[in-house]
Amino acid sequence: MRKFYLENAAGDRIDLNGASRIHLTDPAGLGLTLTPAYADLKNGFFRAVSADSEPQSSFTATLTFPKPAPYPRWKTFVDWCSRSGHLYLVYRPYEDIEYYREVEISYFSKGELSRNGWLEIPASFFCLTPWYRKDPTTLEMLNSEGSAIRYSYRYTSQLIYGADSAAVLAGTVYPGGHLPGSVRLRYFGEILNPKIRLTGNVSGKTYGLCSVEGALVSGDTLELSTLYLDSHIRRIAADGTVTDLLDAVSLASEPFFHVPTDEPSTLSVEADAVFTGSAELEVFYYFRSV
Repeated sequence: MRKFYLENAAGDRIDLNGASRIHLTDPAGLGLTLTPAYADLKNGFFRAVSADSEPQSSFTATLTFPKPAPYPRWKTFVDWCSRSGHLYLVYRPYEDIEYYREVEISYFSKGELSRNGWLEIPASFFCLTPWYRKDPTTLEMLNSEGSAIRYSYRYTSQLIYGADSAAVLAGTVYPGGHLPGSVRLRYFGEILNPKIRLTGNVSGKTYGLCSVEGALVSGDTLELSTLYLDSHIRRIAADGTVTDLLDAVSLASEPFFHVPTDEPSTLSVEADAVFTGSAELEVFYYFRSV
């Protein structure tokens, strides 16, 4: 049976399937609505001129707080939601595959207890993102000057790896989802003038190049995010100090690129000198409906 959860920015969850004495029923808004624009070519012929337009959707449901003590548990729940900052609806339609969607509260309609002593709350959430898979491909690429690069990875059915090199880290990511995907890459260690490139394996097209002028030292972390709502390039020092590197990025190519949906692509980390750091890569796949 499908399951729902609410999760905050810290990763804490509230179970909406009864384990926390909260039951979500009557879910609506899980489908798909598109509003493409068409040009009328006369005589019954139409051509799409904007196919990616999609209205903001809402998710509605009823949250039931059964006996005992439904009011105190409601108060705890609404306090948690109000303090959560970013709020995510987690949907597990089958097996253990989970999809996330960032949401904001539209309303909670609190009334009186029902005749059986339960508190039933009609709820609605504004959807801020499409559904996306939160368990993206994760890989560590350990560069070496020898003949081997070691990988620690998950979700191997969606990932193959590029050839090793003394000054290049590379991995091939297959397409997935309904919309162009995003990446979040973290590189740890020294590197001079790093370049993070995404190239189509079939077309040879360069989908983007994030070229940073400058040097990172041991203990630094270079973080590139191309998430639609959180695109950035940063240096995180060993003491936790965060520096925005956008002013050091060349804008000759798109620095915040997205993974294509129609061909595999290679993501590479390059530099002007040999480097021996490690990297972690996450790929986010987006879905209009799941």
